[in-house]
Amino acid sequence: MLFAEEFELASDTLLSNEGLFNTLSQGDALAAVLSRHAPDLHVVLYTRNVFEYLVSSWGQKVKAVGLTDDLNSYLLGYEDDHYRTLLFWIDAAAKHGFKLSIRNYSVRKSNIIRDFLSTCFGPDFAISANASDLTSQVNRSLTPSENQVQLLFNRYLGKRSRRLISYPLVHDLPDINAGTTAFSKAAYDAVCGQVSSTVTEVNRHVPEEDRIVVEPYEKYAPDDQLPADTVSLTHDQLDVIVRNVCAELVDRSLSVEDADVLRDVAILFEKGGSPNLAQAANLMALAERARPKGGFIRKKAVQFRRMLASAKL
Repeated sequence: MLFAEEFELASDTLLSNEGLFNTLSQGDALAAVLSRHAPDLHVVLYTRNVFEYLVSSWGQKVKAVGLTDDLNSYLLGYEDDHYRTLLFWIDAAAKHGFKLSIRNYSVRKSNIIRDFLSTCFGPDFAISANASDLTSQVNRSLTPSENQVQLLFNRYLGKRSRRLISYPLVHDLPDINAGTTAFSKAAYDAVCGQVSSTVTEVNRHVPEEDRIVVEPYEKYAPDDQLPADTVSLTHDQLDVIVRNVCAELVDRSLSVEDADVLRDVAILFEKGGSPNLAQAANLMALAERARPKGGFIRKKAVQFRRMLASAKL
């Protein structure tokens, strides 16, 4: 939308999207936008303390993208692409003359809506808008044990397993506290080597109350009282996981009759024939079982069933 020729950036335009942070920092993307629109622009960026950000980023990738790396591997291989991009925005604001506000979500999240409105439009507007902040979790993080289960499913089933494990857990048990995920001192040191100097430079341009913190390792050190790699799930968590996996197995499993349909049609094709209406309807029913949310498949399955019912009258 932002790059469309017909789009005009007006004084009352508000755009919000996490992707803009990276998209507009690539090549000449930001300069191209500013060349077409007046530079009377206010950019609001929310960042986070280093390890809160990285643990959350890893968790989101496990939960929704199919990542198979454990947290230690993820941190050991991390190459800073976040805080360096903050430096890009700081330099761009100085170069092009637009207003830039960098806020630390780690210290603002309890009143994030009011903070955003105040930053954009001033504290009086935030008060007059009478906006209340959320009192319940939205899209909660997985607990360490839930992450371990999702990781294993990612390795064996890929990211499609998210609708069997992480999505139902977050939806059905939204109020579980994710707790803290531990990682090694080696991983901690590797990240510090990557980001410390950049964070120091960014903090030179950030108000004191919003400065980014490199948290102490003790916050994420493993609990020596717990055996390594221990997975602990409540009955409710197990129930959500087992229920969804079993439902998937039942919905997707083929019966003896299904095998007969596939066999008969395969033999038909081998002999140069084509399936009749009943066989076509049965094949589409199998496709509907394999992809129950497929709009086109569902439409055709209904159509074939109706045609078959009419033919039998």
